[in-house]
Amino acid sequence: MTQQKRMSRRDFLRGSLVGAAGVLAVSCVEGMPGAAPAEEGAVAKEITDVRASHWWGGFMTPSFDAAAKALPITVTEEMTPWGEYPQKLLTQMAGGVAPDMIEVDAYWFGDFWTSERLAALDDLVADRDMTKFGVDQWLENGFNGKLYGISIFYPEQLTLWINKEMAEAEGIAIPNPGDPDFDTWTWDDLLEALNALTKRSADGTVERYGMTMGIGGLGGIGATMVYQSGGMMFNTEDNYGETEILLTTPEVIESFQLRYDLVHTHKVAMPPSELESVGGSSRAWSAERSAMTVSWGNPQNIVEHPFVYDHLPYPYVEQKLQIYGGNCWALNKASEVLEEAFDLMWFVTTDDLWAQYRTDSFHNASYDTRNHIDRMPAGTNRDLAEGAVFRDPATKNPEFSGGGDGVFRARWLGEKASLRILRRMNTAEEEILLQKKTVEEALADAKAEIDGWLQ
Repeated sequence: MTQQKRMSRRDFLRGSLVGAAGVLAVSCVEGMPGAAPAEEGAVAKEITDVRASHWWGGFMTPSFDAAAKALPITVTEEMTPWGEYPQKLLTQMAGGVAPDMIEVDAYWFGDFWTSERLAALDDLVADRDMTKFGVDQWLENGFNGKLYGISIFYPEQLTLWINKEMAEAEGIAIPNPGDPDFDTWTWDDLLEALNALTKRSADGTVERYGMTMGIGGLGGIGATMVYQSGGMMFNTEDNYGETEILLTTPEVIESFQLRYDLVHTHKVAMPPSELESVGGSSRAWSAERSAMTVSWGNPQNIVEHPFVYDHLPYPYVEQKLQIYGGNCWALNKASEVLEEAFDLMWFVTTDDLWAQYRTDSFHNASYDTRNHIDRMPAGTNRDLAEGAVFRDPATKNPEFSGGGDGVFRARWLGEKASLRILRRMNTAEEEILLQKKTVEEALADAKAEIDGWLQ
């Protein structure tokens, strides 16, 4: 990319646009202020184009528009669907044609961080206040002691979504953040509630399931349940440098067996064949075929529903989990506009007004998390935000009793074969839930194959 001579990042920060850094231009975002007009006689700055790659569709555009008003840049968005994204970007990086700023999902950290094609950010953030992030960025986005990403939002936590009307009809009370019994549901409590909420006809046919739950492998629900059963996915604490996947340990077996039992033993969760016929777990729940479903703690993950809903942190077995590893921005090491791309990255993850908009749109801000939640009005979004940080002692509301008692574990699936592991474990759980193999057989077979990839 041919560029005219550019100011350095630090020269820019000393320039006349510093005072405009927090001003947003968001003509497509209702309720957010526009940028102030340029002062008469102001010196025009060189404008640099930054290519930014993501899979979020138009949701990112207002943030980029705001940054283009506050910084001497334009932004070219390059969008690729999530399922195709990692392979395309890894190929672009290998070919020297990757964008300047790249969104990375934690599932792919093992592939992207080891590529040696992303820029370490340690020098770039040296003059920034990194203590304000809700999760330590070197813990969440670091590898081999270097920082490679800046979090876009505080990591979502697995959430139980509940049809409130159905629950109340069965006398099931759903506590809210701040209530003494909030986040006290164990797996046994969940099973008791699901039995009460499942409705059967006289011949035993299930007319309404207690819960819908898709095949998750070691994705969000799989990793969460492994950790909450007291297990680990790999033989390393941080899931890097792994040489063995721990699929045949009692805790991991239990986490898959519990999901199998909901479908086939207790018959309170919709089986995969029925889920497929109604378009998946969230759609089955929205169609009132079940009383509960499970997904990340973000209403955007739940399709439209015609009823009042409530939510709880996902029930646990042995221990409560605070999972880390969400989505982050990273920089292409080969970028010709590295400093400008960093300025864009910092703006769209830390700017106060934009972070508040993102929080109000169901994503907790990663930067200054607690402060943004405290500024939210009472209601569903505030409750969701509180629930997401309740198990984290660094960000939970100090006025609430309890909480702050989660074990911290990584969401990513290792360093060496993360994408292959994700796909292989989905196959393993499909074999289990379709009763093609027992839990022990499916996990042992998957372990034998995956361990070969890790050597």
